[in-house]
Amino acid sequence: DVPGQRIVGGEAAQLNEFPWRCAMFVQDRRTKALKYYCSCSLISSTWVMTAAHCTAATTRSKLFVDVGDHDLASLTETKITVVEVESVRQHENYNRRSLNNDISLLKLKTPVQFDDKISPVCLPFNFKERTFEKENATVSGWGLMKEGSRTKPSILQKVDLPVLSPQQCRRYFGRGAITNNMLCTLMPGKDACQGDSGSSLDFLDESSGRSYAIGVVSFGRGCGRRNSPGVFARVTSMLSWIKTKTGEKFCET
Repeated sequence: DVPGQRIVGGEAAQLNEFPWRCAMFVQDRRTKALKYYCSCSLISSTWVMTAAHCTAATTRSKLFVDVGDHDLASLTETKITVVEVESVRQHENYNRRSLNNDISLLKLKTPVQFDDKISPVCLPFNFKERTFEKENATVSGWGLMKEGSRTKPSILQKVDLPVLSPQQCRRYFGRGAITNNMLCTLMPGKDACQGDSGSSLDFLDESSGRSYAIGVVSFGRGCGRRNSPGVFARVTSMLSWIKTKTGEKFCET
């Protein structure tokens, strides 16, 4: 299993359909060029959520976040905001081997201005006890469109995925591999893939019309294989950690 083996079987997202989706870039120390590295989610004007395995390997690099983008190859399609990351809060109990607690928070140097094209995703404080099993949720990102491909799409892709119960997910992995801090989805031929890491799995609450980030793309065996779930960090398990690290109020209801 490779961290970041994590849109396959999806379709292009509409312009500004996911106004919280962002792209994390690493700056090359020599050329100063920005290289796409992971997907991420805006959770407030100054905080971004991504996967710990996205930040674990970039500790000596300058990071930047691109907010409000849709086509990474176009400079004119949308109003793009690129903000430098001031600091990284990686989960202290992140385990590089098991990928338990695979979550990091990025503090932005300058606050992002919200409008109808850029806004945060809600956090599931109202759904702390829910496992979301049998619910459909959506993941979006700029990752590979098929396993083994060499080219990533420039246009944001999305795919709907059904959530498994923790018990169902454990059947596909070895003993102890799936912890209470993880959430799984499974739909053969549909998945996240390399480059989607750090993106949120978003649950649309139809009663409020709001989207809640319930997972963070973490790992899987390949992409979209028949008997191989995609695994996410479970955000409901991370809420108190997020509040402690940021001290902020978020979109909760």
